[in-house]
Amino acid sequence: VRVGTSRTGSGVFANRRYRQHDLIGEIVGQIIHDAAYGSDYCFELDAGRLIEPVAPFRFINHSCNPNCEFDYSDQPVPDSHGRDTRIFVFAACSIDVNDQLTIDYNWAAEAAIPCLCGASNCRGWIVAHDELWKIEEILEGKSTFRSTA
Repeated sequence: VRVGTSRTGSGVFANRRYRQHDLIGEIVGQIIHDAAYGSDYCFELDAGRLIEPVAPFRFINHSCNPNCEFDYSDQPVPDSHGRDTRIFVFAACSIDVNDQLTIDYNWAAEAAIPCLCGASNCRGWIVAHDELWKIEEILEGKSTFRSTA
C-alpha cells in the first residue's frame, strides 16, 4: 500500500489487487497508556490502552461504504500474564490497484463530525450506524447532547 492524496487530505491506496478477506497489513505504532489521550488517528486497543498508528495506516480514511475492515487479535505475551493486542486490516470486498482503502470508523455520537466520504449510502456523519439516531435528535432539537462538529 502507499500513502497518497485523497479528497479529504492523505489516504491509503492499494498497490496491488486484493480479494475479499485478504490480509492487507497490520496497524502498528506507539502504545499509549492514557485513557484521556486522544488524536485524530488513534485506535482503542482495550480499556486504558490506545495505539497511535504510523504510516501508512495512520492515514486510512473513513467511508460509510468501506472496502476494508479491521480485526483485533489478542495473543499471550510469553513469560507474562499480559496479552498483546494487534490490529489487522482485511479487504471487505475486492479491491483494485489504486483504489483508496477505507474503513468505517464507527465513532460514538459524542465524537461525530460531518462525513465527506461521498458514498451513496453516506450517513452524513462519521458516527456508528447504531448511534445515528442521536445525531438526528440533535438536528431536530430533541436532545441537549452536543456533537464536537
